[in-house]
Amino acid sequence: MRQSVITNRSKCLNIIKMHKRYLYFSLLLATMNLTLATISFGQVCFSDTTNFSVASDAWSLTNADFNGDNIMDLSTCNRLTNNVSVLIGNGYGGFTPTRNFAVGDNPLSITNGDFNGDGNIDLVTANADSDNVSVLLGDGNGSFSEATRFDVGNFPHCVITCDFNNDNKLDLATANYWGDNISILLGNGLGSFSSATLYTVAHGPYSIVATDLNRDGELDLATANSDSHTVSVLQGDGQGKFLEAITYATGLYPICIFSADFNGDKMMDLVTANARSNDVSVLIGTGLFTFLPPNHFSVGNAPYSVTCADFNGDAITDIATANWQVGTVSILLGKGEGNYSEAIEFVAGINPQQIISADYNKDFKMDLAISNQTGSNVSILLNCSVFSRHKKRKCFLYRIKKAKKPRE
Repeated sequence: MRQSVITNRSKCLNIIKMHKRYLYFSLLLATMNLTLATISFGQVCFSDTTNFSVASDAWSLTNADFNGDNIMDLSTCNRLTNNVSVLIGNGYGGFTPTRNFAVGDNPLSITNGDFNGDGNIDLVTANADSDNVSVLLGDGNGSFSEATRFDVGNFPHCVITCDFNNDNKLDLATANYWGDNISILLGNGLGSFSSATLYTVAHGPYSIVATDLNRDGELDLATANSDSHTVSVLQGDGQGKFLEAITYATGLYPICIFSADFNGDKMMDLVTANARSNDVSVLIGTGLFTFLPPNHFSVGNAPYSVTCADFNGDAITDIATANWQVGTVSILLGKGEGNYSEAIEFVAGINPQQIISADYNKDFKMDLAISNQTGSNVSILLNCSVFSRHKKRKCFLYRIKKAKKPRE
């Protein structure tokens, strides 16, 4: 049975088993507009949403093990309260109450890494109104030091961390929205960074990702440029420097970018979440620093973020978006050649801003975490898909009407 939309009210329930057969509650399903469907290998299923409170206006989030217990934790950056919230995971998909740590003004992005080589996970935020990044060093017990700030460009909207110059020390890159450029800050391995080096990209860089786009073993960069409806790609030389940007078209108003291999050719591709065309653009890489014309796949209204993982256990990369206007997550299942199924939607929180994926309950399946701007919380959706060809699971499916397009 084909089913295009699933909500988390439609979570994978254990249907009452009697005499080793499932009972079908037809009358109840009819009154609730529910359909009973079998979730088999290759399909996807997520649990009901569980929300965990953080500080006001959760804009972005990241996950890592902050306290060394081998369980995934979460941290959000909160735009209105100028701080980050840290939630410690319990290994079952739940999280402890929040602890907050101050950062710069209007933090819009957060990521993590070990910046001082002590084996503990640290945090960094991009602070749009103070034109800098805040670095918070972790103590390995889930707590963090007072923030140290480093100047970047004009209105940094996104920050990432990688080793751009092959010295085994993490560096930083930011996408500077008002500056139409990116900043590169090389790390010294002690928690400090060099002055920013700027590289021009197209108009309105909103998000940035690092990946190897030409198979030379060096990290390259790509930005999603919302105001010019493009992506810019910059080739890295392995010494922390980048060549002039090359630009490719996407859908309307791309505000998030992610890199993965979507067609199984072992070459890295790009995908953008396009907030005004309500779709994602998949750009298949040639391995020569060029891309085929983009393919567009519809998702929910106003997708503000995109991430990728194998959500249904078929070893093919799938796509997930957080849809800001309608409060849903869209899942597009990969078909293996860069093509994707019709979007399946699950309920998230209010105005979901960013989506990331990891295994939060240690069942070896990729779950979802979403920062909800208006809800000031994080939504967790645990993956209940069937990863064995020999098993099936009964699930309740519930259709929701397609929402109207967001105002331009």
